[in-house]
Amino acid sequence: MDGVVTAQDDASTVMDAGPLPTGTAEPVKRVPLTPLIGALWLSETIAAFGSSMTYAATRSLIAAFGDPVSIGWLVTLFLLVGAAATPVAARFGDMFGRKRVLLVVLGIGGLGLAIGAATDFYPLVLLGRALQGLHLAAMALSFGILRECVSPARLPLSIGIVLSAVASGTLSAMLLGGWAADLYGWRAVFALGVIGTALAWSALALFVPAGPRGKDSGPVDMISIWLSVPSIAGTLFVVSNLRSWGWTNPALIGILAGSILLALFWVRHSLRTPQPLIDLRLFARKQVLIINIVYICASFGAFQVILLMSMLMQTPAFTGIGLGVSAKAAGLATIPAAILSLAAAPLGGMLVQRIGGRAVMILSGLVMTAGFLFTARWHDSLAIVTFGFSFITIGTTMLYAAGPPILIAAVPTDRTSEALGMMTVLRALATAAGAQMVAVLLASDTVSSPTDPTTHFPSGAAFSLTFLVMIILSGLTTILAYAIAPRGDADRTAQDLRQPATAIDHALSLDSIKER
Repeated sequence: MDGVVTAQDDASTVMDAGPLPTGTAEPVKRVPLTPLIGALWLSETIAAFGSSMTYAATRSLIAAFGDPVSIGWLVTLFLLVGAAATPVAARFGDMFGRKRVLLVVLGIGGLGLAIGAATDFYPLVLLGRALQGLHLAAMALSFGILRECVSPARLPLSIGIVLSAVASGTLSAMLLGGWAADLYGWRAVFALGVIGTALAWSALALFVPAGPRGKDSGPVDMISIWLSVPSIAGTLFVVSNLRSWGWTNPALIGILAGSILLALFWVRHSLRTPQPLIDLRLFARKQVLIINIVYICASFGAFQVILLMSMLMQTPAFTGIGLGVSAKAAGLATIPAAILSLAAAPLGGMLVQRIGGRAVMILSGLVMTAGFLFTARWHDSLAIVTFGFSFITIGTTMLYAAGPPILIAAVPTDRTSEALGMMTVLRALATAAGAQMVAVLLASDTVSSPTDPTTHFPSGAAFSLTFLVMIILSGLTTILAYAIAPRGDADRTAQDLRQPATAIDHALSLDSIKER
C-alpha cells in the first residue's frame, strides 16, 4: 500500500487515477496511500469507538446517574443525531470538499467528547453525546475521499481496510474503554475519545489532500435539511422504542405521523427541485436501489447476529436452550468475531477486486446462511456458539465491504458521499427495526424463572423461530444479490451516469408525470 496516485497527462496514469470528479477542473494531487488510508482508518476507528464506549462504561455510568434509562438516552441521542446528520454532512462534503467537512465533523464530535470528559452534569453529558453523533458521518465522507484519491483498481481493498476500523473501534472501546472505566470512571472513557479524535484530526489534516470542491449549484437547499433531519430522527426514534413504548402509545403515534408527513414533503420537494441537497431520484436507479434493498434485508436479518447470540449465551440453562453465561463472558465471546472482522473486511475488498462485488455479496450471503443453519442445529456449548457467531460475522463483514464499491461505481462522482450517507441511514433504520423484530420473535414463547415467576426468558421454540427467520432473511439477501449487475454491466452503468441527465431523472420528475 506504499504506492501513490498521480494525475498527469499520460493516458496510463490518468486511467489509473480514475475519472476526475464531476464539476472540477483540478486533478487529484500526488497522494501517498499508506498515510492517507491510515488517517481515514483512524477517523473511522474513533467513530466506531463512540458507538460502543457507553456499553464499556455502563456500570460506572449507572453508579453516577443511578438510572439505566438515563444511560439508554446516551446511546439513543448519539444514534439519532448521527443518523439525521449523516446525509446532510455527506452532501456538504460532496459540495464543499470532503476533507473540509470531515475535519469539521471530527472537530465537533471531539468537542462533545471533551464536554463529557469535563463534567458530570447529565444534561451537558447528553449534549456532548449529541455532538459526538456527528462522527457517524465519517464513513460516507471517508469513502468519498477514497474515490477522489485512490485508483479504481485499489479502491475495493482500500475500502475494506478502512471498514476494518469498525472492528478496531469496537474492540478498543470494549477493552481499552472498559479498563479505563474500571480504573478511573466513565469520564476517562470520554477522555480516551478526545485523545483518539485529536490523533485522527491531525492525521487527516496532514495526510489527506484538500480535494476538489463540487460544482457550484447555487444557494444551499435548506428546505431539504429542515425536512430530512427531523423525519429521519423521528422515524429512527419510533422504531427504536416500539417494543418498550408500545404500538398504541399516543406520543409514539404522533412522532411517527409527523415523521412520515415530513418525509412526504421531503420527497415532493426533492423531485421538484433541479438541484436538491439530497437528490432522492438517485435512489431509484437500479443498482443503487438493489444495493440498498440487499442491505435492508441483511439489517433485518444477519446484522442482528450479536443481539441474537448474546441472548442465546445469557439465557439461563433451565429454558432448555440457553447457556446461562454471565454478561462479561458473553462479551468476551464476541472478541474472536471482532478480531476476524479486522481481516474479513480487507479480504472482502481483495475479493471484490478479483471476482467483483456482486460475487462477493452472493458469497457473503451463503456464508451467513450456512452460519445460521449451523448454529440453529448446534448450540450446546459456548465454544460452538462462539464459532458460529464468528463464522456469521465473517459473512456480514464481507457484505459490508462489497457494497460501497458497487454503489460508488453506480453514482456520479459529485454525489458519492450523499449516496453512501443515505445508505448508512437506511441501514440504521432497518437495523433498529430488525432489533425490534428479534425482540418480538424471542418473546413469542417464554419460560418463567423457577425462582421468580414474574421473570420470563425465551424458550427453545422462540429461539428456533428466530433462527428460522434469520436463515430465510440471509437466504433472501443472497438471492437479491443476484440482481446486482455483473462487473462489466456495472462499469457501463457508471459510464452512463457521468452524463448530465438520464432517462430515469425525467421519468421521476413531476413535470413528466403531469405530461403523462
